[in-house]
Amino acid sequence: MGRKPMIVKAIALVCTVYAVGEHSCPTVIFEEEFKTVKECNTWLTRKRVFQMPPNQKIVMGDCVVTRKEKL
Repeated sequence: MGRKPMIVKAIALVCTVYAVGEHSCPTVIFEEEFKTVKECNTWLTRKRVFQMPPNQKIVMGDCVVTRKEKL
């Protein structure tokens, strides 16, 4: 029995404001997998700055190292 491979995943608290003034802030685990924390942080920064809709904002984000079957 060998060690399970480790992966890096991006996780974030994403707040969405709706047209009626309501909002929600669920925790999102993104599907993308990364080889390094640096690669993940770069992706998460680009996601935050360039790829989020105007009514959504990543309030907190981090990259976590885990076993492949955990997330």
